[in-house]
Amino acid sequence: MSVNCHKLIDRLLLEHCNNAGLENGSLICTYNHFQEYGLTRNMIRFAIEEAGFLGLVKHQRGERVFAKNQPNSYRLTFYGTKDAKDPTNEWKLVTTERVKAYRKKKKEAKEKRKQFKIKMKQRSLK
Repeated sequence: MSVNCHKLIDRLLLEHCNNAGLENGSLICTYNHFQEYGLTRNMIRFAIEEAGFLGLVKHQRGERVFAKNQPNSYRLTFYGTKDAKDPTNEWKLVTTERVKAYRKKKKEAKEKRKQFKIKMKQRSLK
C-alpha cells in the first residue's frame, strides 16, 4: 500500500469514528478533506483507485444534479454497514499475482504519461 493510500484509509477511518461507526457505506469525504489530512490533490484519485483495487474501500462517485454537488461516498469493506450487514472483507481476495500485475500496469501508465509530456514539450519548442 502506498503512503497516499494509507492516508486515505486513515482519513476514512477518522470519518467513520466521527460518525460513531454508524455511517459506513455512506461516509462522506471530499477532496478538500483529504487534502487537509495531508494528501496532495493530484494523488487523491490514484489513492482511491489503489484502495479500491486492494479491496479496502468501495467508492460511490458523487454527481451534480440541478447545480447541487453530491460528494463521493465510501464504504470500508472491513467494517459492517449501517444496515447491520457484515463486512465483505474484499481485501482477502487480493493475491500477490494481482498486486504485481497492478503495479506493472501502473508503472507502464506512468511511463506512457512521461513520454507524452516529453513529446508535447518538444512540440512546443518547435
